[in-house]
Amino acid sequence: MDWLRFSCGRCGQHLKARPEDGGSVTVCPVCEAVIRVPPPGASGPEPGALPVAAIVTADPRRQAPENPVPVQRVEPGETADMADDAMETPTPPASGDGAAESAEAGLATTPAGERSGPSGRGAAILLVGLVLVLGAIGLWIWQPWKGKGGGETAVVPSAVPPVSSPPPAPSVEPGPPPPEPGPPPPVPATPPFEPPPAEPPRPEPATLEAGREPAPEAADIERWMASWEVDFSTLPADATRAVELQLEPLGLSVSPSLYSATSGQQIRWPDRRGTRLEAIEWVGRQLGWIPEYEAGRLKFRRGRREEPAAFAGPFMALVEQVSPSDRWGTATLRIRLVGVGLPDAVRERWTPAALKLRHWEARSPAGDDLADPLGEHRLLPLRGTDSRLVELWQEVELWHAFRGVHRIARLTASIEPPPVAGVAFPALRFEWRDVPLKPAPTTPEREPPLVFGGGAPVLARLYSVIPDTPHDRARIEVENRADRPLRRVRVRFTYLDATGRVVGSEEQLVAGGGLPAPRTTRRLGGLVLWKKPDTADRVRVEAVGAVFLGGAEWKRAP
Repeated sequence: MDWLRFSCGRCGQHLKARPEDGGSVTVCPVCEAVIRVPPPGASGPEPGALPVAAIVTADPRRQAPENPVPVQRVEPGETADMADDAMETPTPPASGDGAAESAEAGLATTPAGERSGPSGRGAAILLVGLVLVLGAIGLWIWQPWKGKGGGETAVVPSAVPPVSSPPPAPSVEPGPPPPEPGPPPPVPATPPFEPPPAEPPRPEPATLEAGREPAPEAADIERWMASWEVDFSTLPADATRAVELQLEPLGLSVSPSLYSATSGQQIRWPDRRGTRLEAIEWVGRQLGWIPEYEAGRLKFRRGRREEPAAFAGPFMALVEQVSPSDRWGTATLRIRLVGVGLPDAVRERWTPAALKLRHWEARSPAGDDLADPLGEHRLLPLRGTDSRLVELWQEVELWHAFRGVHRIARLTASIEPPPVAGVAFPALRFEWRDVPLKPAPTTPEREPPLVFGGGAPVLARLYSVIPDTPHDRARIEVENRADRPLRRVRVRFTYLDATGRVVGSEEQLVAGGGLPAPRTTRRLGGLVLWKKPDTADRVRVEAVGAVFLGGAEWKRAP
């Protein structure tokens, strides 16, 4: 049997399920996230990669399916035969409606490591009952309610204080004999003792210096954002003192190299605001030293930082590398992001998510936009050996970087951090100026014309239509006949009834996955036919437009 193989959208664990369970909601056996099993024929985000199960919710307590379909982990080295043997079919009830319901829902068996019977709870109940019986026997033998002589002991109410010695009796005339003693008056019941309610613990105030901090509120977000900035005009001219003022808020310790680099040096500060990281870098740039942030420690080494830098919030973004543009006028920027001084409550919530660099804009001196409009820019999750230091990298593609373009006049990007405790962070905006761009010997002077044979540079053919609910899905074959890799193709689906009459159509933009050239074919699946009418008997597909590496475009003539 061919099993559906996919990966969890949260933890990335490779999983397997039956083909009939495609599209069903289940729970990941590793991270317990509620996920939706990809349908049969779904493709991965990259060639050769497994399809990714969409996350319904990361919290299993919310929207968890009542009867999740059975899924299992795919162990490393597991073959298809091993997967068939490993997947066990759940046994439905013997009879009744419950059997049919269990068979339809695909109930999973008891997970490994859990007890299926009540033996554990029964042993606990038996132990508690035995303790109670022994206590009752001991209480009956002791009988504290009886005195030493065997009679009952009178109980004195706690409200009556004891008398140490009786006062002398006054002399009185003999009177009638005293009445016979009767039964003692009833003792008022004493209510059971109830301790006063414990006062809830008071949370310690959150400070930037604390090792671990509580979940932030809106005021904390504003306070943290303000703590990452400083007014340069208020900083002292003494370089050593100016750097020392930035260490404690950023959680940095120093090495002796700080004093070797800054002792006796004076700094000229601009009349503006900036981040604390930018203040440290400003000192290093003026004195000819490069600051380094390693495991929460600030070091200085001789030299001058050549990489263009931009600052926002707790981050410094460096353009570490610019590859020479190739024969299609494309180049690659490698961005390094360094984060210093992130509080624990922020870092722990940003680490599982991926910070996204968005809204790229790269302008040439002539004003042309060089940024790849089809690029997907996603940073890896935050990682770092120290709680206050994180580093990550991102590559950005450029288009139209021809021989005459030697620099990027203006480069901008924005980070959209995930919310913390339901409180949103403002977007962090970075801006670089005059980023050098070096052409290669094969870089053309201008965009070369698109070369292909007769007909169209891209062909699309229908491979199959898969019935599904609520919409059918199609698999197509795309052939690249041009002289450069294909990035995107726009296809048109035309729907015809049994007589051949057109009853509807729609267009979709499909990722070509960098389909190389020339004369290469790739099969693409999982295309949802959103507008296919019920009266359609046949489906026809054709390519009507394409975008190639470097930005060259083609459109079919109307």
